Amino acid sequence: MWLTANSLAADWTEGARLRYVSIELANSIWAIELLRDARELALFDNALQLDYKSVIVRGIHDICAARLETWLFEK
Repeated sequence: MWLTANSLAADWTEGARLRYVSIELANSIWAIELLRDARELALFDNALQLDYKSVIVRGIHDICAARLETWLFEK
């Protein structure tokens, strides 16, 4: 979904690997109990978009970006 929303594409093997890494990453972030209730954290703005003014949103983004920078080189 993210690839399509950002006008990107991946072949099915890259898509499968990215899916696996994304699930792994989501599980590791979900393990941080403070981040489980998005309503309490105000992660979204009024248009239901991520609110990048939030330190927490930027922190989660940085964790995800750093992890996804290495996924391509994993086999």
